[in-house]
Formats: sequence, C-alpha cells, structure tokens
Amino acid sequence: MTDKWNREELYRGVWQEPMLKLAPKYGISSVMLGKVCRKLRIPVPGRGYWARKESGYSVSIKPLPKLKDVPVVQRLKFPDPYPKEPKMPEPEPTDLEYIRIKEVESLEIPIDPNVPLHRLVAATAKVFKSGQTDVRGYRSTRGHEGVLDLHISNGTSGRAIQILNTVVLALEKQGLVVELAKSNAEFDFETAKQQMTKIARGISEWPHQWSRETKERGQKPLWRVRGDSIRRIAALAKSSPDRLLPPQVDARIVLCELLNVFPSLAFPNPPEMHSYIRFGIRPLLYSILRREFLQPREVGVCANTQCRDFFEVHRAGQRYCDNECSRSQRQREYWRDQGKTARKERLASRSKSRNLKSLAAECPGAGRVLAED
Repeated sequence: MTDKWNREELYRGVWQEPMLKLAPKYGISSVMLGKVCRKLRIPVPGRGYWARKESGYSVSIKPLPKLKDVPVVQRLKFPDPYPKEPKMPEPEPTDLEYIRIKEVESLEIPIDPNVPLHRLVAATAKVFKSGQTDVRGYRSTRGHEGVLDLHISNGTSGRAIQILNTVVLALEKQGLVVELAKSNAEFDFETAKQQMTKIARGISEWPHQWSRETKERGQKPLWRVRGDSIRRIAALAKSSPDRLLPPQVDARIVLCELLNVFPSLAFPNPPEMHSYIRFGIRPLLYSILRREFLQPREVGVCANTQCRDFFEVHRAGQRYCDNECSRSQRQREYWRDQGKTARKERLASRSKSRNLKSLAAECPGAGRVLAED
C-alpha cells in the first residue's frame, strides 16, 4: 500500500517530539524520517533544542516555508506481520520501600541559596575551593576523604553546591540518612601474612579439637579439617607474593579453606541445633553471629589451652571462662616457664644435703669442714 506524506501534519509532529520517538509511529527509522523532511522542505529542530526546552529556556520554532510546487513523496505502508498484543495494565506496586522511593523522586524541591549548607556539603565546598584547576577549567574533590565526589567547572560550582545542598537536606527531611560510603582500603600484604601465620598456628590444633568433640558427643562431628588444608594454609603463610596474581588471592584461599571445614547447615530450633553446635569451634562462630545481631555483649574464647570454650565477657580484660580455668592455666604456664628450673634446683639442693649427711656420718670432721665451706 502506498500513501502520500502529509506535509503540515509531519511538520507539527517533528516540533512536538524528537524524531527518535516520532519515527516509530510511522514504522521507519529516524534517519529515514529526516530524509523525508528534507525532501518535503520541512525545517527540523536543531541540536540542543529539546534539552533547552526541557530545561525551561525559551526556544523558537522555525516556520514552515510555503512552496508553490510541493514535491510528492510516496509513503509505503506494510501490514505488521507480528502485531503486538495489547499490554495488560501493570498492577499497583505494594512494596512500601518502592512506593517511598517513587514519592521521594516525584518531589519538586525549590532551590533556596539562603539555606545553610549541610556539613557534608560545606566540607565538599571547602575542599573544592582549595583545589587546583586543570587545563580544561575543572576542579575535583576526588581523592579526599570525608567529602562528596564533585567534578565540575569553576563557573558552575556555585549552582552545583546549591543543588547538592538541596538534595541532601531534602533526603534527610524525608527521614533518610545521608552518609559517605567507606573507601576501599589498600590491601596490606604484610599484615595479611601476619594474620595468616596466626591462623596457621591455630588451625594445627583443630584436629585435637575434632577428637575432643568426638569424645564429648560420642560420635564424629559433621565438620572436619583435612590435612592438606592445614598444609596449604601453612605454605601460604610462608610464601612470598605472586608476580602474576593479585596479592589478595592468598588471603582468599585461606578464608575459603576455613569455611570449607564446616558444612552448609543451619538449625533454627534449639532442640535441633544443640547437639551440633555444643562442642568444638562451632559454638564460637554461632555465638559471635548471635551476639552481633541480637545482643551487644562481647564474646571471648577461654585462654586455657585445654578448654577453649566461649564465654560472655563481664569485665574488662577477662581471659578465662571461670576461676578454675584461670588457676589451671597459670599453673601450667608457671611450670613451663619456671617450674622445671625450680624443681631441678630443689632436687640438686636435696641431693647435696643427702651427700653431706652421709659423708658426715662416715667422717664427722670432714662433714663439718664441708658444711662450713
């Protein structure tokens, strides 16, 4: 089917909406629609017309020139082989957070230059003014902590600060919290190696914990640390950074090895989970999560090497779960550090005393001389 283009109708259309939106209504591309306008001598909006119009600036519409001989341009019409089904109306949103966001987005907020600046905006403006202008006339706050990200020209800085301040104050007026996201700290390889070395020393005791839990529960625990995992963590703690891989890879492998020790199981009911998390290291992991989300009280691990149970910290500097663990651990530490040496000295003193007594019994005079010496 063929038809002729209506010059007046097309002229009104190209000045009412952009060609990208108008062309699909005729079933052609915007490039083809532009060619039709040129053939029919129809003026079209220039570059920046729609942006200025949406921003509220005054724009002028070029008049349609009168032609004595209007060229005839045929318009081909093809039936749509794939007719679109009518769209069903979308259901009304019920999510309260979504509705709230839409309400905030639809707010019309006037810009008042006399309103005091928000603390974040004031800090951003201070850093921006103290910055250096680049070759293009722009300044930036990037690379500074505690300020908003701003990269604009000097001529628009005043207007940009006002808009930024208006948005921040409007969000807080709606009950929203405006805060800066934490910056990604640079990975500290040396500190990570120290932590990995500490983990390697601690995980070597896990097989003992597994045996202890097996004895307490009367059956094998569900978690199990493999010997190759212990060796891999120990090797990574001693290795130097790889030249090809990122420095975080070794630390990620260690974390994965620790997580893979435990199965992905969860028991929400206390009767179900009691026998599973009562012994070993799992009570600590469970308690940390529970205290983190439910109660603010700190959780500690008993410093007694033969206990290692978790406990609630009631006072500053508490290291043991009870007095018995504290006394037994201190006794072992004393014996390890000083006890053996003191025992050797006592035994040597007793041996010397017995030798003196036996010698004095055999030779009374000699024993007296040795005793005096």
